[in-house]
Amino acid sequence: MENVYPNLISQGSYNEELQDNIKGVDLSSFIPYIIKGMQELDNKIENITIETQTQKIIDLENELINLKAQNNNITCIIQNLVNTLKLKSII
Repeated sequence: MENVYPNLISQGSYNEELQDNIKGVDLSSFIPYIIKGMQELDNKIENITIETQTQKIIDLENELINLKAQNNNITCIIQNLVNTLKLKSII
């Protein structure tokens, strides 16, 4: 944390037991960084959601096009069968 936010770290007194300086974190000054990080995450989630929804819409539109084409093919087959049966019944 000290490498990223050195301005939030305070030097304390030397600790004989740890043989190191005790450092402190100014948590109240850290709040704006936390809020900014949360906002960035929220934006990323929103963008991912929009991208996912857009892709789902594209997939559904493509599926609808395929279903319409299949429906047209089936309609043609049925019409051909009806026409064939009409011709046979006339003969």
